[in-house]
Amino acid sequence: MMFIRIIQTSKFLFFVIIINILSIDVLAAQNITNNHKNFSLESNTILAKNHLPQTNTKFTLENYSIRHQGINTLDISIQYSSFLEKASLIFYKKSISKQVEFLLKNYPNETDYWEIVNYYLTQEIIQQNPKLSSVTITLAVYPNQEYSYHRSTTVTQTYSGEKKESWHFNFPVNFIQKSQDSLMQIDVYYTYKNNFSSINYPDFIPIYQQIKNFISTRTITKEESWTNIEQQLKTTLLQQNPMFSSLSIKLKKLN
Repeated sequence: MMFIRIIQTSKFLFFVIIINILSIDVLAAQNITNNHKNFSLESNTILAKNHLPQTNTKFTLENYSIRHQGINTLDISIQYSSFLEKASLIFYKKSISKQVEFLLKNYPNETDYWEIVNYYLTQEIIQQNPKLSSVTITLAVYPNQEYSYHRSTTVTQTYSGEKKESWHFNFPVNFIQKSQDSLMQIDVYYTYKNNFSSINYPDFIPIYQQIKNFISTRTITKEESWTNIEQQLKTTLLQQNPMFSSLSIKLKKLN
């Protein structure tokens, strides 16, 4: 009888041990599942932060008078990207506007090319506002007595250090044709190579003169297409200006 009770007690203890082991395994599995969920949640949160939608904001300071390369008038277009909430953007618009005006009023060298001025502006704005991811500024210079055509510089700088700069100008030209002269407007857009910070900036006047030389020495037949002329001029300018990474030439006939 005593032997039977010992056996029954042993069976009961064995059953209790098995239950405890199973309970531990269940708890461990739950902890692993919870940890996995927490890890997934944290990973998704980090992923979401790295892929937050950027907000682009743009505004323009029109008819801005400045004493630089003489007395000039600018339209200053400022575009910036950020991960800020929309409520914060109004403050940044006012702040950046004041920063740009301060930088222009205190710019040290009045003879610098507009490209250099714009590079300086974008660099300062991106450094002074670390919550911005990129800044793009276009300085559009009004025609004046010395330069009777539009010209503008556009520079983009990002917080990660990327840079891009382009220049645009247009002016009327008179192409000589065998049958008659054709008055055209020529639009020139070019972008500097990414290492432009080490480039000795060329003034656009030599580039303008290169175009005038091409036009003055080029007699156009009536059958020749303007597309062909655009491509020939583009090829000539790219050969003469290795600092360009891209170039666009557009010809438009004027009435």
